[in-house]
Formats: sequence, structure tokens, C-alpha cells
Amino acid sequence: MYKVTLMFTERCNIACRHCCVSEHDFFDQGRDMPLPEVFHYIDQMVQLAAQHREQYVISFSGGEAFLRYPDLLEAVRYAKKNGAHHLSCMTNGFWGKDPALAQKWANELNTAGLNVIGFSIDDFHQQFVPLDSVRNAFQACRNLGMEITIKSVVTRKTRRLPAILGELGDLLLNYNAVVQEIACIPEGRASHAIGSDEWLCQKGIPEEPCMAGIMLVIFPDGSTFPCCGTGWNRWLILGDAQVEPIAELFQKAESKSLCVLLREEGPKYFVPFFQQAGHHLPSEGYANSCHLCRTILNHHQAENIVPQVILDWKTRRVRSVLGNFL
Repeated sequence: MYKVTLMFTERCNIACRHCCVSEHDFFDQGRDMPLPEVFHYIDQMVQLAAQHREQYVISFSGGEAFLRYPDLLEAVRYAKKNGAHHLSCMTNGFWGKDPALAQKWANELNTAGLNVIGFSIDDFHQQFVPLDSVRNAFQACRNLGMEITIKSVVTRKTRRLPAILGELGDLLLNYNAVVQEIACIPEGRASHAIGSDEWLCQKGIPEEPCMAGIMLVIFPDGSTFPCCGTGWNRWLILGDAQVEPIAELFQKAESKSLCVLLREEGPKYFVPFFQQAGHHLPSEGYANSCHLCRTILNHHQAENIVPQVILDWKTRRVRSVLGNFL
């Protein structure tokens, strides 16, 4: 299944201090993805899925995608008409301020083909968006039986997921919503607005592999990345979707050495190479493997060490296959 996340807009109506998109080196903050480009990306997904007899899914994100509600509705409608298997969108729920408007928008999006709506609900967002607004938007989607996800970003100084869910009252009663608690990572505005004493960190070096390359994330300027988190740096950029076919970008995501290495081994593979080169990496203090990946790829010696790590990994792979033939 081919999956693309379209960063529908970089604009947002709030300024959460944990935001990984705002104040990011790669992003201009304020750009919208033109609707004709959205349609062009969808057309390419249709062709790619048909060529390989696969299905495709699209997620609309931002920023706050609902700031462009008329365009969002058209994009969802176009994708569904052209065979999208699954369509989702993330939101902070600000549009639930007016219950009647919330029900109208939910009805229209659901009819257009939106399968899943995700709500960002945590102390960061609720500093700006009244929880009553989120409840109204949630209720409107629940009335239609839509799939709902809840994502909460947390630190040591914020409330944790159970407390946050408790504030939704009976909205979750007998409803199969998917909830996720996400440790905040130092990306974008969060890299300077949240102190290291606030990070919720794992013990030791994160062991889990990365999923880089199982999806594409495309920004309004066409910049394309193989993951939706801290992979937004020059090491992992795949290309420009405005000039390169999406099929080629998926191929890069599948075959790019760094992506394959991260999928097979995880960012922990890099740690001993930095140590051997005399560059200390903390042995703990990481929120997750994305945090570790960011630390490695943004290290001041990454330019010298990362290519050597990739070469070593390639050599080991060849030896594991050819063995005694070498």
C-alpha cells in the first residue's frame, strides 16, 4: 500500500511550544500546497497504485489543515473519486467552537470520503484551543461513526494521556477510538522552547528500528521526506515532488542506503562509530529513536562519520551475502 502525507499548509492558528514544524530550518511557515498540485500528486498516486496493483492512502496534515477547509473538502472529494483506499486528516479541533458548523463540516467531509480524523489533544494545544471546541468537533465525528484517533504529546511537566482522556467525559464510552501518547522531541520550536529537564526519556540507547521509507511526506515547496518526524533534514531529503515523479521518490525511499540502514538496524547502529571517532554521544536521555536519529544526523561531525557508517554497513551486507566467495 502506498502512503503519502501531504502537508496541506504550514500555517496554524495557534503557536504550541512543542511544535516540530514551526521554526524549523526547512520550512518557511505560512506556505500552502496549491490545490492543483494536490490534484497532481493524487493523479500520480492513482497511476502508481494501478501500475503495481496496490492501494493508496493519503493523509492531510499541517499546520492546521482546517484553515483551508474549502480546499480540504475538494481535495478529499477528488482523492475519493479517484480511488483512494483511505483518507485521513489531523486537526486541533478549533472548528468545533460552533457545534452546528462542526456537524456541517464533519458531514461534508464524511460524505466526501474522509475515513479517519485525528485530534491533537494535550496541554500544549489546550493552551490555545478550548476543550469544549474539541469536544464538539469530536462529537460531530462520532455522530457519523467516523474513525477517530487522539494524539497527545507529553513531557515530564505536562499531564499524561489518562488525565487528558478523562476530560473528554463520555465521548469515549463504547467508542473504539485509537489513542497515542507521544514523547515530545526537540524539533522545530520545541528544540529551544522546551528544556531538556522536561523530556520524557527512555533508559539507555533506543533500540527500535526506524520506519523511514514506508511513506512519503511532501511539503508545500515539494520537499519530500521518508518519514513524518525528525527526518526533516538534508540527510534524508529524497527530492522535490514538484519536479520529480512520485514513483521515483518512492523508489528512492525504498532503496536509499540511509533509509534501508535505519529500517534494518535503527539509529543505534551509528552510536559506536561516533564513539570510536572520539565524539561522545550521551548513553541516555533520548525520548525515542527519532530523538536519537536527530541527534546523530544533526551532529557537527555527521558530515565525516555518516558516510563511513553507510560504507561499513554496505560492506557487511555484501559479506553476509557472498561469504566465502570474497
